[in-house]
Amino acid sequence: MAEKKSKTDVTARDKSGRVTNHNCANCGERIMNDREMVVVMDGRRRNKTYHHRACFQKAVA
Repeated sequence: MAEKKSKTDVTARDKSGRVTNHNCANCGERIMNDREMVVVMDGRRRNKTYHHRACFQKAVA
């Protein structure tokens, strides 16, 4: 039987459901869940950088 995921599970996952392993481009720490992750892409949508939401807001401000 398949595992039942909780509705509050915010673990960062890719399209196939695997847990992703992204590090913040600013502080270098691992990003644990989707709610604190911001993905920034270039104009061609090729290069992605991953940031903690708080780190990104500090960098932009």
